[in-house]
Amino acid sequence: MKQLNERTSAVLALSFTDLVGKKVVPISGKYQIVDKESGTILKVWTDFAPSLATYEININEEYNRIIDDSNNIEVRIVSIVVQYSLNRQTTSEFWYEIINLYNIPPTIETSSTGGYSLGGTALIVGTHI
Repeated sequence: MKQLNERTSAVLALSFTDLVGKKVVPISGKYQIVDKESGTILKVWTDFAPSLATYEININEEYNRIIDDSNNIEVRIVSIVVQYSLNRQTTSEFWYEIINLYNIPPTIETSSTGGYSLGGTALIVGTHI
């Protein structure tokens, strides 16, 4: 599982392919960010409209803050739903860990410049049932 320091901005790179690996461009998508342990919704469902077979979700540092200071690590879940035709969709989740940095006081202003790449996830468009 990927790890990043608390209050660090990140980018989640998505790529969209069909069952044979051919790139596809979805009609629409949405995502949500949740803290696994507490169930706290850090980012409500947010729509996006990819114009290519790839899309980057920018995760601001505010969504990577520590919720409970007694935790050494907290797990975030980015849930993704992509519509790729009028009657078909696919779903995916990406989990990553936030490391609690005890020597950074909460009053320090953070910046969204720089950041960290969470790598990527491939969404397989369509599955055989």
